[in-house]
Amino acid sequence: MGLAYRPKHRLPPNLMFIGGCQAIIPISGSVADQFVQIAQIIPSPNSPFQFERQPPTPREELFERLKALDKLQVTHPFLIVTKADVAFCFYRGIYQLKIGTPDEIIQLVINSGNAAVEAAEQLVNQGFLFWNVIGSVFQYACILLAIDTPAASVHIATAFKGLENLVKAADTGLTRRALSMARHLLSLNIAKKRKELAQLEAVEASYQFFQAQPEPEANTAVPDMGWGDGWDQFLIEPYLSMLGPDIQL
Repeated sequence: MGLAYRPKHRLPPNLMFIGGCQAIIPISGSVADQFVQIAQIIPSPNSPFQFERQPPTPREELFERLKALDKLQVTHPFLIVTKADVAFCFYRGIYQLKIGTPDEIIQLVINSGNAAVEAAEQLVNQGFLFWNVIGSVFQYACILLAIDTPAASVHIATAFKGLENLVKAADTGLTRRALSMARHLLSLNIAKKRKELAQLEAVEASYQFFQAQPEPEANTAVPDMGWGDGWDQFLIEPYLSMLGPDIQL
């Protein structure tokens, strides 16, 4: 079969044109059917991939495509990297809408990225320098910086370590530029956070002097407001969400 992709062999020349084809029958020793399933999740007017209920907005449609991609099980490292590439493409579409992204969707992107880092290192160590091996890990590092949440930041070290390992294994001008750019973006992110921290510390410093003063005598004209008095009115929406997503009561 012309579409069959066999590990340790070159890619068939016509894999770029399978986005609109019908489902194919799996063949032993081939992962072409998995490649086709990835391609069919990409929006295409003649794709057999259809929603049971059409999402009402472009944002919701991208969410559903990411979920469908996450459910798709692939086995070959190249397909794991390719699957992550598609996931990153969907995420960029969501990000550009500037409406916000649920934690569930961000976690799907992170899962794809972590799998791509491991798969990319495996491919490079085997001598397979596919075009998206470096690109997928570079994109993942950039996306983690763009997400800019504690849940994403936990994985930045893994992404950068993976990118460094790939550059060591495939040391070229292009791979070095990718690593250099990722490090530059990280430096910008660190500078931004240092500036934000300095602003917060300035606020903290402004009330330390007041805290050090002796306690004044109680003013009987001011009601005694304790933790048991009516604070629930401030700990409900919309006030609670203003304290940040990590606040738990």
